[in-house]
Amino acid sequence: MLRWILCDTLCLALMSGLVGCGGGGGDHPATVPVTGTVTYNGTPVDDATVTFSPSADGHPAIGKTDARGEFSLMTQWGTAGAVPGSYKVTVSKTEVQATEATEVEVEAAPIDEGELFESVERLPEKYKSVDSTDLTAEVKAEGGNTFAFDLTD
Repeated sequence: MLRWILCDTLCLALMSGLVGCGGGGGDHPATVPVTGTVTYNGTPVDDATVTFSPSADGHPAIGKTDARGEFSLMTQWGTAGAVPGSYKVTVSKTEVQATEATEVEVEAAPIDEGELFESVERLPEKYKSVDSTDLTAEVKAEGGNTFAFDLTD
């Protein structure tokens, strides 16, 4: 239960931070709707973060998958979709879990009942970084921006 609360809190903080990064003006580039699905070895991935990072100067967009592995993107200023252009795509599903702590760790950490927490990536690490991902997307101004990403080991 605590794991899900921490994950939800981290995701909300990330989304709030992205929305707050756009500045006060309304002169943002035009966006187009972007949707898609994420599967891992053919199985839909729920609760994963999908990030479209521009290949050149531009604006990132982010989305979260649902139980069917489906996502919709949102820009950093809170507009649905993404700015047309070329993107590197990262997908991450990080969960926080409790671990057994050694006596020394318990003394050093202000955590009750001898538990510490660690983040665990549930998808292959190569998809987590723009430097290692092989996923790309070309968002077109005229539409048709639905992407399917099947992650494999």
